[in-house]
Amino acid sequence: MATAQDLLDSPDTPGGTVDARDLLGRLRNRGAQEEFRASAPDYRKLVWLRVPFIAASPATGLLMGGSAEVTFFRGDPVGTHASTLVAAAAASLSGQFATSARVNFYTAGNRWFIFGDNRLERSSQRSYGLGTSSAPANQFTTSYAFPKVYDVAFRRVYKGLYAGVGLHVSAHTGIEPAGTPGGGETNSPFASYSRAHGFDQQSQVSAGTSVDGLYDGRDSSVNARRGMLVTASYRSFSKNFLGGDSDWQQLYVDVRAYRPLAGSTRHTLAAWAYGDMVTGGVAPYFDLPSTGSDLQGRSGRGYAAGRFRGEKLVYAEAEYRGTLTRNGLVGVVAFANMTTVSNRQSGETLFRSVAPGAGVGLRLLVDKLSRTRVSLDVGFGRQGSRGIYLALQEAF
Repeated sequence: MATAQDLLDSPDTPGGTVDARDLLGRLRNRGAQEEFRASAPDYRKLVWLRVPFIAASPATGLLMGGSAEVTFFRGDPVGTHASTLVAAAAASLSGQFATSARVNFYTAGNRWFIFGDNRLERSSQRSYGLGTSSAPANQFTTSYAFPKVYDVAFRRVYKGLYAGVGLHVSAHTGIEPAGTPGGGETNSPFASYSRAHGFDQQSQVSAGTSVDGLYDGRDSSVNARRGMLVTASYRSFSKNFLGGDSDWQQLYVDVRAYRPLAGSTRHTLAAWAYGDMVTGGVAPYFDLPSTGSDLQGRSGRGYAAGRFRGEKLVYAEAEYRGTLTRNGLVGVVAFANMTTVSNRQSGETLFRSVAPGAGVGLRLLVDKLSRTRVSLDVGFGRQGSRGIYLALQEAF
């Protein structure tokens, strides 16, 4: 039978895995205490990680803030996934702000799983119209207030198979589109889409419920080395329900697989694909599937969030994950991805145009029991698109 220690040590690290906390302890001459912690970890303790950050973009200007993650287990790690709560807050010099709380909570033995993505923002986003063939020349900047509640409760029904229900509310209010570079706001793709479908250009709300299915066969919910995760969600949004503006339906299917290379946990190949489809009705513009609209908001490295948007979206990514040091402290990744979206108005279908992306990144192990790592990635896309991404945990 596996023990907690088996979760700490890789077969390729006979001296034992070392995380950032061990390193700090040794620098403070507490090596003996850290060695005891590694040999007899207390999974009941909360593990905190705080990361300040400074970022800048043409849409938001200089943005300063921080994020904090707490990781914990509600049962023995041998049979219970790590639970995480990631909270972030940031503000810009121009008065914009963003707060978020993302929850992945597993009860003892993984009997229940609660997923939540909740946000409150006053922010700006550059958009480029619909379809993968949308060009940078068509960009327009829109600011809005953005409260979001996406929460799903899953109950295990058989081994790694779960069934769940969810509540989904997404509102964009106080919308102030700046228009395209060559004209006023009435010429922006957002305004044209809103007029064509009868949406208010100052406020648009989607609200509904979902039925969900989940299969989780991963060896870790934070940094999987083997196994598979499959998620399916059918969401029905209703007019007048919690202020919703239209009736529409959405199907979301997400598949992730992990495989150690050459039998070594020092090298892992991870693959991810998902489809996000409006299957009926008409969604508000900013609720259409877009880059970064996946459950964790981590897709499309190499492009800004919302760069590609349309009624249907398909995304795929492959990533190599390796460790640079035998003790597992420092790691490296290399990834490649592709995005394709449709545009019903122009007749553009999926795969008519594809947006590729690729990049590399570094990893720092901060907690070996949960496998939590800080990630720093550099991604590149077509037409000079690029981005730097600092985050807690892996992209998928």
